[in-house]
Amino acid sequence: MTQSDPAAGTIVRRMPVQKRSRERFELILDAAVALISEKGVDQLKMNDIVERTGVKHGSLYQYFPEKRAVIATLLDVYNRQGHDCVRLALEPVKTEADLLRALTRILDEYFEMFSTHPVMGDLIGATRADPELQKLEEADIRILSGILADAMRRAGVAGRNGSADTTAMMLMDLIAAVVCRAVCQPQEEAEQTVSQFKQLLAGGLANL
Repeated sequence: MTQSDPAAGTIVRRMPVQKRSRERFELILDAAVALISEKGVDQLKMNDIVERTGVKHGSLYQYFPEKRAVIATLLDVYNRQGHDCVRLALEPVKTEADLLRALTRILDEYFEMFSTHPVMGDLIGATRADPELQKLEEADIRILSGILADAMRRAGVAGRNGSADTTAMMLMDLIAAVVCRAVCQPQEEAEQTVSQFKQLLAGGLANL
């Protein structure tokens, strides 16, 4: 595990090299995910992680000097999964039709990710009150929108003023917002939200 972007600074912890340390590192992250799922991110306490894992305080703080570092590292883990999803979906794009299929796939896969890992929504919520964590999310959206902008140019869809970068950033922001909303809804409403947004995507790309 490495940092996604220089904006991450030092709060995203690097994966230890030695096997025993890696296992302890992952044990801490797994415990943090479980505790956030049970209590919410605001109630996550370093003492609870110690109690859940049996890792001593000194060792825990060696890996994660503060709660923010735990949250930031989990964000980095999930963000990397999102990067892989977006790259794989957009890699074959050559036409506008390809682009629409890829965006639809990204929407579906993001919805599945958030549904399978509801802690992702808690982590994103935690960024709103923390300027340092906000930098991680800003770096993440820059990476994603950059991948999308390249695909848009290949497909000949670059916005009315040729600003693929701006359009791509708005699209990624919208996809994230729609998914966050849908995962909080009952299943039937969630499916309707996702379906309607797909229709908007199709119409939006046609207008571009």
